[in-house]
Amino acid sequence: MMEILMPALLFSFLIGAFCGSRTMPPAAVLCWFAFTGRLHTDGTWFAFLGQPLPVAIFTTAMLAELLIDKLPITPSRLKAPLLLARLCAGAFTGAVLASAMLESSHAGMLLGASGALIGALIGYWLRTGIVKKAGWPDYVVALMEDAITIAGSTAVVAFATARG
Repeated sequence: MMEILMPALLFSFLIGAFCGSRTMPPAAVLCWFAFTGRLHTDGTWFAFLGQPLPVAIFTTAMLAELLIDKLPITPSRLKAPLLLARLCAGAFTGAVLASAMLESSHAGMLLGASGALIGALIGYWLRTGIVKKAGWPDYVVALMEDAITIAGSTAVVAFATARG
């Protein structure tokens, strides 16, 4: 039983960790997988994610976040409102993925939120460290972080859905 449970919970943690980097891309990826039928949310609380309106809303929110993140006035991801949003997004995406994998959405929520906290801390440390040590402009490092978050979220959901 534990070997069956571990991958679902690991995937919930990982999708949450990507929420720590960017709040919206992991949710948008989940919506697209649900919309294309690769993430089975039928019969769960999250069945609505595969509909066109949530796909459009989450995709638009993702694109807005990717733009806003590059503005010099954007506060740190570790400031209370932004960190809370990342924790909520991590809990949400962790619950969606766990539920779609027929595991406890509550455990998925906890692991997703934990992943978001750790992802936010590591992401902040890496981004500021690379900017300082390599001397690269912040927006260049931010663009790399965007690509890693989108590709990583896609890989996590792809691996999670390939198990079933």
